[in-house]
Amino acid sequence: MLNLKLYLIPLFLLMAILLGMYLYPVYMESVIYSCEEDSDCKAVGWCCGCTSYGINKVVNKDYLDYFEVKRTNECGEKLYCLAAMSNHWTCFAETKCIDNRCVLERVEGKGGDKP
Repeated sequence: MLNLKLYLIPLFLLMAILLGMYLYPVYMESVIYSCEEDSDCKAVGWCCGCTSYGINKVVNKDYLDYFEVKRTNECGEKLYCLAAMSNHWTCFAETKCIDNRCVLERVEGKGGDKP
């Protein structure tokens, strides 16, 4: 019986670590967009940002480092972007905290639906 317990402890530890590795990104996805007030939110360029014919997304400013890693993982490290200002509405949007979530609010008459 003692030998069985010795095998179960590392097994449970491994399961806990693997579960944590799975849940951490899920947890972070909800946290990086959370807010309490408008000033918690910051618009940031996604892949090719607004000055490179791209778009903006919004994130809680306390999680910019995590967002940078997420952006690099999803967009790649080397991007070839145009050196031109985007006309996408997200480049002119205001950052807001609505229902405890950072969002970009479209400014009427500014920007279009394509960069």
